[in-house]
Amino acid sequence: MFPQLAQFQDLALLLLRVMVAAVFLDSGWKHVKDPEARGKSIGMSKPATAAVGTAEILLVENPLHVFPHGAGKVEPVIVEEDDFR
Repeated sequence: MFPQLAQFQDLALLLLRVMVAAVFLDSGWKHVKDPEARGKSIGMSKPATAAVGTAEILLVENPLHVFPHGAGKVEPVIVEEDDFR
């Protein structure tokens, strides 16, 4: 639609991945920091809330490699220039 914006694609994807990682880390930290209050607000038990928070923190190993499907193991997505020729 706007071909002149194609030059910013890499930067846009990087910023998107960093923002998603920040959301996961912030949410996970809130779950781990006060699992009892956070568990009440989301309707989960204290141990389950702490486990979810720990998983959210551990799944974001590197903000540049956020798994695109939102769950599961965080893995890098490598795209080489030759893939587009």
